[in-house]
Amino acid sequence: MDLRIKNFGPNIALLKDIGVPQSRISFLVTNMPSTACSKHYKFSKVVNEVKEMGFNPTQTVFVKAVGVINQLKESVWESKFKVYRRWGLSEDEILTAFRRFPYCMQISEEKITKAMDFLVNKMGRLSRDISKMPEVLCYSLEKRIAPRCLVI
Repeated sequence: MDLRIKNFGPNIALLKDIGVPQSRISFLVTNMPSTACSKHYKFSKVVNEVKEMGFNPTQTVFVKAVGVINQLKESVWESKFKVYRRWGLSEDEILTAFRRFPYCMQISEEKITKAMDFLVNKMGRLSRDISKMPEVLCYSLEKRIAPRCLVI
């Protein structure tokens, strides 16, 4: 038996035990199958981390956060934190951004820097304002952010 399949059952059982609805489990399995099949001890650790961060297990953002943390190495997580700190965000503001949009930690450091530079230095926005709507960092700077901001 493949080890990944062996981990799948206990991982799903853990999610059910903490109250994750079937629809959210289905989302995880469909969109992040490697996370659903990751090693059980690592999966348990990640699930506990996400719960400690204040995520609600009944919401989709919970399984998104589990997927993001499961996929990122700790060194990458720390380097993303450093990038956000360079833009003046506190740890609480970074975690707030992560709670709102977990994928903000998967954006490349270069893309974060370019978008923050444009929004903070050219448009005069505050970094903390951007942390309240971190999904804007995923948008294309050239095709979406700049054209819309330049109209303003």
